[in-house]
Amino acid sequence: MASRKDLKKDIKFVSVELISECYVRFIFNPSMEKEINDIVMEINKLNYDTVTRINHTDGKNNPKITKAYYKKLKADYENGMKTILTKLESIKIA
Repeated sequence: MASRKDLKKDIKFVSVELISECYVRFIFNPSMEKEINDIVMEINKLNYDTVTRINHTDGKNNPKITKAYYKKLKADYENGMKTILTKLESIKIA
């Protein structure tokens, strides 16, 4: 398993890249400001929630519980990202 520090860095990197993509789409389509701001807020919320869950890992002394915890964390993060990406893709660059 990767270190928690590296995992948090990776999550932050993905979040920053998605926020950058949101602002690029805003530059090309300023009429979608509210929708883009909502997506940015979702990205920030997902980032915060995921990092908070990483900081408070369940079952620190039991490897099976820890592994299951991180599998669920990964699945939740991937589902959240898929939702955000679907919304972001719906905003066309004019």
